[in-house]
Amino acid sequence: MTLVQELLAAREKEGYPIWIAGGASNDEVIRLEKAFGLLLPPSYVAFLTAYGAIGVGDSFVSGIVESDALHEGGSSAYGDTLALRARQGFPSNLIVIGKHEDGAYCLDTARHNADREYPVVNFEFGSIQHHQPVAISFQDWLIRFQLYGTVSGGET
Repeated sequence: MTLVQELLAAREKEGYPIWIAGGASNDEVIRLEKAFGLLLPPSYVAFLTAYGAIGVGDSFVSGIVESDALHEGGSSAYGDTLALRARQGFPSNLIVIGKHEDGAYCLDTARHNADREYPVVNFEFGSIQHHQPVAISFQDWLIRFQLYGTVSGGET
């Protein structure tokens, strides 16, 4: 996560406000895994224990906030996922890692590689684009879309 720290510092130096929820305990990560009924990918677990959740400008990476894995408010992976699952048409195999105005970036738990990493897809209601991953792992998405790219989540 050293690269993540460096990129957060660079964004802050550029004038973007940075918010960090604070690292989650292993017990809270396990609570989140039990709530979703699956093991989370290693890169996302590392992020949760190091940062919990983050915000860069007006773009947020959902995780564990207020030291509560089952927090139902914004920027919480659990709360953001529940909110979208309440809407018709949101696939049950997706876990929200970053909401945006048209939907959310999500871990696709129906697919994983040998390292137990789930690809990240961009879900938008009324679209099938989530059938194709935008990143091979959480860490790949975090670095390429949230920290290297613009804070709106696009690539540069």
